[in-house]
Order: sequence, then C-alpha cells, then structure tokens
Amino acid sequence: MSDPATNRPARRRRSALQAGRLTSRALVVLATAAVAAASLVTTAGSVATQAAAGYHAGQTILPNPQNDLDCNGWSNTYKPVSPGFRMRCTDPINPQPTGEYASKRFEDNGHYVGHDEPTVRFSSASANSGNTMSYFMQLPTDPVAAPTSSSTPVADYAELSVAPWFGLAICDPLSYPTNYNTTTSTLTTDNCTADSDSNNANSAGTAFMELQFYAPGYPPFLDGPSCDSTRWCSALNIDSLTFECTGTGSSTTCNPNPHCGEPVNFAFLTLDGVPTGPPSPQLADALTQTPNSDTLYMNPGDTIKVSITDTSTVSSLPALKTSVTDLTTGQTGFMVASAANGFANTNPNTCDGTAFNFHASYATANPVNTVGWSALEGGVLMEQEIGHGEACTSLANLVPVSFTYADHNNFSDPTDYQTCDGAMEANEGRTGPSPTTGEGPCDVNPSDVNFGVCSGSETEDQAPCPVPNFNNPGETAGNLCEFSDGYCLPKGARTVTIGSSMYVYNLRQNLCMQTATQNGDLDYDGQSYQADWPDGTGNTPRTIKYIGPFDNAGNLYPNLQFETDAPGSEQLCDTTSGAGCQVPPTGAAFYPYWTLENTPGYGLAGLRPTGTPCVWNFGNTIANAGTTITTDTFSGDAQYGSPDLSHYGGTLITGGSATSTVANPADGHGNGGSGTCSAITQSQLSYSVFSSLDQLDSHGLVGSISPTPGTYPTTAATLSGAPTWRGLALRHAGAGGYAVDGDGTVTAFGGAPAATGDPSFPFDLARGIVLLPDDSGGYVLDAWGGIHPFATGTNSPPPAVRNGPYWKYWDIARGIVLDSAGTGGYVLDGWGGIQPFSNVNTALPRAFTNGPYWKYWDIARSIVLDPNDDGGYVLDGYGGVQAYGAARYVADDAYWRGWDIARSLVLEPGTADQGWVIDGFGGIHSFDGAPAVGIPYYYNGYDIFRTVAAN
Repeated sequence: MSDPATNRPARRRRSALQAGRLTSRALVVLATAAVAAASLVTTAGSVATQAAAGYHAGQTILPNPQNDLDCNGWSNTYKPVSPGFRMRCTDPINPQPTGEYASKRFEDNGHYVGHDEPTVRFSSASANSGNTMSYFMQLPTDPVAAPTSSSTPVADYAELSVAPWFGLAICDPLSYPTNYNTTTSTLTTDNCTADSDSNNANSAGTAFMELQFYAPGYPPFLDGPSCDSTRWCSALNIDSLTFECTGTGSSTTCNPNPHCGEPVNFAFLTLDGVPTGPPSPQLADALTQTPNSDTLYMNPGDTIKVSITDTSTVSSLPALKTSVTDLTTGQTGFMVASAANGFANTNPNTCDGTAFNFHASYATANPVNTVGWSALEGGVLMEQEIGHGEACTSLANLVPVSFTYADHNNFSDPTDYQTCDGAMEANEGRTGPSPTTGEGPCDVNPSDVNFGVCSGSETEDQAPCPVPNFNNPGETAGNLCEFSDGYCLPKGARTVTIGSSMYVYNLRQNLCMQTATQNGDLDYDGQSYQADWPDGTGNTPRTIKYIGPFDNAGNLYPNLQFETDAPGSEQLCDTTSGAGCQVPPTGAAFYPYWTLENTPGYGLAGLRPTGTPCVWNFGNTIANAGTTITTDTFSGDAQYGSPDLSHYGGTLITGGSATSTVANPADGHGNGGSGTCSAITQSQLSYSVFSSLDQLDSHGLVGSISPTPGTYPTTAATLSGAPTWRGLALRHAGAGGYAVDGDGTVTAFGGAPAATGDPSFPFDLARGIVLLPDDSGGYVLDAWGGIHPFATGTNSPPPAVRNGPYWKYWDIARGIVLDSAGTGGYVLDGWGGIQPFSNVNTALPRAFTNGPYWKYWDIARSIVLDPNDDGGYVLDGYGGVQAYGAARYVADDAYWRGWDIARSLVLEPGTADQGWVIDGFGGIHSFDGAPAVGIPYYYNGYDIFRTVAAN
C-alpha cells in the first residue's frame, strides 16, 4: 500500500476516533487554487503574464473609462475595476462639514462609504519611527471542518476579516487639503515634505497607505475577498482624497470630486517587484487585481516578516518600499510605490494622473502625525478590516457581474447573488411568512423607474430602513442601511471568466460581502459580529499573531492607542455629539478586540525570542479546555475608548483624543495581564523552524532533517549495536543527543557527553528515552512501564521514579514525556491511556481523562506534551493526531486507514499544536501548519524507522 507518485506510504485523511475505536468520517475536500477547467479550455494567457508599464516622474496619465479613480465605485463618470473593491478602501470623513455633510460622514455621490476598522495605533518620538518599521506575523489557519451557517458555527478567516493590514501616512501634494477651486479656476497645492515632522495633517497633502493581507477560500479577487483558494496574498494600497471647491473667502464650500473622489493605487506584492497590472488609479484594470504566477503567495500558518522602508533610511530607494518575507518558505515579495512601477497621484480637477514617487509623510510616529481626512487617526497602524461576511443557508436574487476593460482582459461572473437566506438572518426576530429572508433584492438597472429601490433593507437595530433606496442622494438615515447582502458568492464549484480564460473555483460556503449596494454589514448580523472569532476552539480559525512594530533602531514603539471607526456606520450614532456611538453596535451580538499573551508555546511558529515577549492577538479571548492563553484583554470592547469629538464622533479612541496615548505593555511597560512582557528588541528575535530535527531507524542511523524541502544534509550519527534502536532524545542546549537501544544502552552522539548509569536489560525491552530540561540526565522507559534514571557527563542521576505505572511481563508501554520542570511526566500505554508519574516526594502531575482510548487495542504509538503542560497529542498507528487536555483539535497531514505505519510525532519547537509525524519508511509529514521539510533517509517497503525528535 504505497503511493507511487511519492514512493511513500499512501496518504489518507484520518477518521475521527470515538468510543475507543476508529470510525469513518467524510473526506474533507478543500477548495483548490485557481484551476482552469479542462472542458472550458485555456490557460491564464495575458492575464497571467502582462505587467504594468512604468513612467518617469511627472508624466501625465490620462484615465481609461474603467479604472480605480473612485475606490468606492460610485463615480458619476468612471466605472470601477472591481465591483466590491470598496470593502478595501480607506474610510474618509468630510473634513469641511457644511450643509448636508454637517456630521462629517463622507458620501460619494450620495452613497455613504464608511466601514469598520478596529485598530492599534502606535506612537514614538524615535528617529524614523514614522517612515520605517517591521512587524512579525503568523498567518491564521482555518478550521478543518467546512464553515457552517448553523447555531454552532464554524468560520473561516475570510468571513471575519477581508483585510488585516498595516497603515502609514503618505505624502501626496495633490491629495486633500489640496483642492481645485472651480470659481477661481485655481489649484491650491498643499505641499508635503517627505519624511518630515514639519508636515501638518491639516495643511499638507496626505494619502493613506494600507499594506493589506487577504485570507484564502473565496476567490477570485475581482468579486471576492480572496486571491486564492488555499493561500494568502498581500497588496500595497495608497488611497488619496480629491476635493473641489466653489466660492471665495469665508463662503468657500468644498466637496469630494464626484468623478474621482478617492483614487487608489493598488499592486500585489510580487517576487520580482513588478506589478501584475497598472497600479495607477487612471489605468488599473483586471490585470491589476488578478494575481499571477509571480505573486507572493503565503500558506496558512506561515510566519512572516513585514517591512516598510523609506528613503530616509535607505537613500537608494526611489520611493516607499513594502516587503514581506515568508520566513517559513524563504520567499520574499515586495513593491516599491514608484513612478517607474506605474504609481501616480491624481489631479483633483481633471482626474488625470501624474507619475509619482510616494514617500512617508513623517519622520516620527508622534501622536499629532496623522491623516487629517481619514476616520481613523492615521499613523503607524495595525488593523483588521471587518464587517464583510455573512454565511448563508441559500442565496437568492441572481445578479450577474460583467465588466469590459480597455485592454480586453474582461471579467464575468454569472453567479453573483443579492440576498442571503437562513443562517444569521433567522436570529433577527422577524415574523411573518419569510422570517429568514435576508436583505434585497434591489433594482440595479439605472434605466428603471424604481432604480435603487430595495426589499427587506434594515438599519443598525435591525429595524426597517426608513428610506429603502440605495441610490437616494444626500445624507439621510436611509444611507446607513443594509440595502442588500450582495455581492454573494455561491458554495461549491462556479465558473468565472478573466480575460479569455475560464476558471472554476470551489467555495466552502455561501458567502455574502455586503458591498453591492452599501459598504458593509450595516445591520450587524454577519460573522464579524458573532463570537466566531478565534477563541482556541477547533470551530474558529487560529488567531492571527503579531510581534511589533519595531522601529528603524529595532525597538518596540513605547506608546499606543486603540481605535475603531465602526460607530460612524451606525444609524443610531450622532457623530456630532457622540451620543449612541458605541461598540458593539446595537444589532451586534459580539465585537472583536485586541489582546496580548505570552504563554509558552503560543508564540509565532519558528520565531525564537530572547525572553518572553508579548504576542498580539485579535478577536476573542483565547482559551483551551478551561486554560486561558490570553494574558491581557485590555477590558475587551472598553479598550476602544470614547468618541474623538475634536476629529470625528464616529471614531472611538483611547482617551477620546489622538494624543491620549498609553504605555505599550508589549514594550515592557507594566505587564500583559497576569504575565510580564519582556522589553525585547528586534535583534533578540531569530527565526528557525528548529535547531535540530532528527530521525532514528532501528539500525542506529540518525538522520538530520533539513528545514528546506529537497535538501538532504549529512548523517548525524551511525550507531553500532543490534538492530533494535528504540528511542531518541536531543539536547535542549548544545549539539547532539542520546539514543537508546533495546537492551537499555544509552549512547551519546554529536558531541553530547557520555551517559552513565543507564539500565541493562537482558533482551529487547527499552521503548523510549527523555532528557531533563537541563540535560543533566534523563530516563529510559521499558516495555512494562518501568522508568530508569541515567546521568550525563559528570552529573548525578535524577531521582528515581517510584509512583509510575507498571505492567510486569506485558509489553504495553509506548511513549514517555516529561513536564517542563522535569519533576514528572506521563507514560503512554498501547491503548492510549496517559499515566502520570513523578520523582520521589513530588506530587503527581495533573491527570488527563479526555484523551483517546482504545480498550483492548494496542494502537497508540507516541505522545507529546505542550510547553505549557496543559495538554498535548497522542499518535495512533494509522497516523491520527489525537488531542488531550487543553490541546486544540488539529488536522493531520497524513493518514493511512487500516495500516499501522505511523511511528512517532514531535511538536515544532516553540509551538503547542503543530509538528511532524514519521512513518515506518522514514517519511516526515507535517501537521496543522508545520512547514514541509527535507527527508534525509527513506526506505520504501522497509518498516525500520522508530522515532523523530526536535529541539
């Protein structure tokens, strides 16, 4: 039973282990990456190969009929490139509140465009803290089970957040406060000096940069939230604001340009730094928003480094550079916001572009260094774009999407819908014949007399919309309604056309984005406003994890504020007085918040810090089986503070003003709740999947496994003796380790000091070996459950174990682990029982009663304990990775139903729930996000490999 394609044991998904036996469960088929359907012909053609044309700074760029001159898509002149792109735009305010715009809510040709962006804003007076910074981040993984729309929901990350992003203020001398006065025919330019604190947010032309990340599962990007079905991607967005004015002196009135109100430069990060299509607002097309083979793709669970750099620190750069290095795969994608790459700013009168090199606005991240026209205060930001995602039992009211671009790379999706039925709609307390029918349809035909009129539209409190017409101009209560659920993407296979190619995508759930007729979930009943956020359970995604930001000198930012612009979209919020401006919104069951944790084993995979730095999480409090991982919630939703009435009452911020910062606990100021954070610098972080990862076969061959697939390092050791080698333990500090033969002989290798006092058995009786945390000695496990101490070098042997399990004459002990202190541990028996033991005069460690158990069946093979001693995993012979204690359910990468071939598992160092399984032939299989690795030895058909170990 082998897989001829890989020459390894055939790989199968495992069945759930229930009631002491293996039972079947359906194979979960994940959506694949974009694949051209064979029966529908074609390759990606020009969509995958064309790139943007570059310009010399100052060149004029005339607009195409379809473009990104209006990020929100409501221009009265130009059609948008992407029908739902508005969910990725910056949330502006009207900085000159007059007449119908008195509340500062921004409208684009009569359409409210605000949305929801909970944020952490960092501040620092250090040199270059306003233009150069780095973050480390681990991308989330989605649950194994498909997302649901039931009362016990399972959610993917793309349903919760359409774009986690990092923000910065950018110089743009043609962006607001620059304006064109139609009365005097003059262009008032408010120049911005790059990388300088001389700029004033209210007088220097400023744009808003967002380096966005897109979760997988719901492509294509042109009308969905994802680049790919299984992988993450990232893009650089720079949003500007164009204003036109009339009158003179005190009678001057200014409003957004109705043709190009919020122009956006957009480019995916690519491996060679070349945009996939024209980034400029004037020339953007389907290529711009279609990833190609050169796009940087990242896997769920990967650890990445994000860098934002400007010329103030690297003089050779022509413009701001954003780069993402995937530390797990070694790939780097980047994008420079330069004229040569096709970036441009926009004339607020003509909407023409000028090829432009964008730079950061400020030298430092002082609290006053903001973007004056954005709802968020701006600056150095870490953010989540939420409020765009609702799972549905079924979809209704088909509205096909089709666009034709100037370069003929057209886009067509015939299976877009307007209305989400069932699921969360059933929780709104409706009565009557259709209590579970969602919002919509709306009449979307501009030539109809009822154009804009909608059915079933709702407001924040899920009351009927007072003006159910999405095309209703002017600032009225009707503009803060959810008019329809669209765009809605159907579950299962669907076919779209990009350029001349047809693609089939498989979606795991019916998903509505609420972007067709308004910008977001304005009745607050979708996934973002349920407790579907990461909480440590298997039904929610893993939390996104951050360490940083670090400034140019490698130091953490000393101060921060929390903020959210959610209230600006709430129908009950008075943004002038702040009354009713709150989170959660009235219709929401939950509102996510920022947390810190420094719990061992819950850091970023492979990132090895000095000390115990705090890790940022977002969503919910993280807890596993009653054990809380989160150490500081900052009082949950109360962290967002109060309305900043001096700027915009629709924005909540810590202290109620842009300057009311608090000490950053991640910088060592105070603590993260119950745990103290180390004041770490970037130089104290290093990345390594492991220091050593070795395999052992029964003949005593120790092979060093490479962190790079396809790389095969030299042999670590070839041990002599009978072919009955049983166990392997690597030193925690220093090179090498120890292997135990069946007769109990412990042999050092790789420079480790010799072992003394090891047991001597008359026959093949040893079954495992463990080392104490300080490497001064360890224990050998025999087949009957006996635990025998040994010493290393000149050390004394550890205390004898007198209260462990023992099954005399019964070969049933299968594995042994020590706790983090080395004062006790657990023996695994063949049926899956987890038996505690301790040293002399030491109380037994906690008992685990919730693990797998197969009475009368010798199928358990290996055990690991997480770094926090509160749970772990048992490996069964078929390859199933079974959780016990507080450990979360994980997805195993290999499963061989009916074949006892799995031999051992090990956790990736520094993590609590991902690692590798070794099969009897020597194959190494990652589980739950651990990276694929290079295998030094593999013997097809020979069941001789016994264990795998890591440090």
